[in-house]
Amino acid sequence: MYLLSRKENYEKSDITRLQESINEWAKLFIELFEEYSSSKLQFPKLHSWVFHICSSIREFGAINGYTTETYESLHKDYVKKPYKLTNKKEIEKQIMKIIRRKAIIIESSSKEIPKTPIALKYSKKLYEFCIQNAEIYIQTRMNDPDLEKEMKLSFEKFLECLDAYLDFYDQKLSKHEEIDIKFHIYSGVTLKYGTKMCANNKFHKRSIFSNIAVEMNPDEIFEYTSDNGVCFAQVLLITEIIMNYEEPMHLALVQWYDFKSSIINNSYYNNI
Repeated sequence: MYLLSRKENYEKSDITRLQESINEWAKLFIELFEEYSSSKLQFPKLHSWVFHICSSIREFGAINGYTTETYESLHKDYVKKPYKLTNKKEIEKQIMKIIRRKAIIIESSSKEIPKTPIALKYSKKLYEFCIQNAEIYIQTRMNDPDLEKEMKLSFEKFLECLDAYLDFYDQKLSKHEEIDIKFHIYSGVTLKYGTKMCANNKFHKRSIFSNIAVEMNPDEIFEYTSDNGVCFAQVLLITEIIMNYEEPMHLALVQWYDFKSSIINNSYYNNI
């Protein structure tokens, strides 16, 4: 029934088949749900679907030509979602700013970034450990009184966030416990375009954890508060994961600054 209702062009036989499938569906639907409805399923939309949709197709053509589905989707993405992000004061201005941010993100993400031959260059290696003794090693480091709160937080969230990240690739650390996996933690890294990023507990007697700007995915723009489509985070840890069954992973553990989302997390792994 659904597939027939989505057709762009109809023959007489198609309309006949659609009406037959609607009748079969409606009969089953009423049998299943009539006893749970106080009105005995006396719904205008149900009546219209069963008795009038096929005649409407004969007269006006395909359903897609006169439904409001497209406009309802636009209303949801460009009115309802932005409205939830406002403080309910000067709503129209705030909604327009949020929509503008999304447009900026879509435009900027569609532009091709020129490639440069600069490779990742890591700075001083701070820590090195393997998967077999990761928990013991991390706990030992967290007990170090000289460790800054940022580095303590990074170790506290290390394995939890790494597991969450690897879920995207359908990998679990537990699957590879018998395989050699080494973690290298660095004080900094020079990125592909010459930008330097640091996460160092002690650098000339002070800590340095870089602040970064994150260009958001256009599909997620309404889930976060941002500045013209950009969110901000602090780098807590820079790591290279060496695996003998796959190419090395180059990851940074970051903590978002001041954001709102339906999914609440404090730390995430991002590809460098």
